[in-house]
Formats: sequence, C-alpha cells, structure tokens
Amino acid sequence: MKKNLFILAAAATIVFGMSSCAGADCIECTSSGQTTKICEDDYTEVGGISWDTYRNNMLLNPACKKAK
Repeated sequence: MKKNLFILAAAATIVFGMSSCAGADCIECTSSGQTTKICEDDYTEVGGISWDTYRNNMLLNPACKKAK
C-alpha cells in the first residue's frame, strides 16, 4: 500500500512540475545523468533571492541552460 501511495505521489509531482513550467521562464540543469527543471513560478513560491539573480547565477554553470 505504501509503495502505491509513493508511486501516485511521485506521478502527481511530475505532472504538477511539468504543468507549472508551461510557458514559464525556466532553467534546466543536468548532473550525473539527472535533469532538473526549475521554473520561475515554482522558485518564487519558495522565496529567497530574486529569480533573475538565481537564474543568471545558475546559467553560469555549463550544466545549466534555458528551458521552455
């Protein structure tokens, strides 16, 4: 039962992540074969430094690029 709930939660997270990035300003970073996509809307919900500063600093990393 716990395994099924975990799978459903993971699937919901993936779907939410994909839908929240639609049409948004995003960056995509790849490390050790894993790709992570971070979008402005998701980032600003958490807070911290401005999105522009965060995005520009992340794009200095050769493993990161702008994504759509």
